Amino acid sequence: GQDSTNYRSVVEEHLGSVRSNDSIGRIAGMRRHPCPWCVPLEEETMRIGVGNDHVALVYKEEISRHLREQGHEIVDYGTDSPEPTDYALWGERVAEAVASGEVERGIVICGTGEGIGIAANKVPGIRCCICSEPFSARLSRQHNDANMLAFGARVVGIEVAKMIVDEWMSAEFLGWRHQR
Repeated sequence: GQDSTNYRSVVEEHLGSVRSNDSIGRIAGMRRHPCPWCVPLEEETMRIGVGNDHVALVYKEEISRHLREQGHEIVDYGTDSPEPTDYALWGERVAEAVASGEVERGIVICGTGEGIGIAANKVPGIRCCICSEPFSARLSRQHNDANMLAFGARVVGIEVAKMIVDEWMSAEFLGWRHQR
């Protein structure tokens, strides 16, 4: 109806000139997506803070490598030790860096993503989403302008984690009705 037409025009106006057609599955504004319906757009590189506790050492390295391959600069705020450590410390460190503008976005990883995400959200100005699948990660950017992402190394496999990160990184805040 008219509401969907207006919504589409607002999204396309906000995202600029998005190449699109009527194929089912095309998502306006996607920069990188594994489905064949999406048209890759110019990549935007960012400075991203990554933090982790002892449970997520391997994930931090894999996600950091994955993002570097896309041209992003990674600032490591996490532990490099397998010794048990407090996840809240690492969540807060990355959140402080995002809030101060030292990095543009932050990604934090612990066993479940819950504790480190909650710790990050205690820092003023932080909107950390805790995701275990790509759809929520995308919507957290589009609807909530999330500036941090948390997920659990004991909850998702590394390939799903990369998909979550890709969806979150490629999504843009839509503003409009979500800007209140």
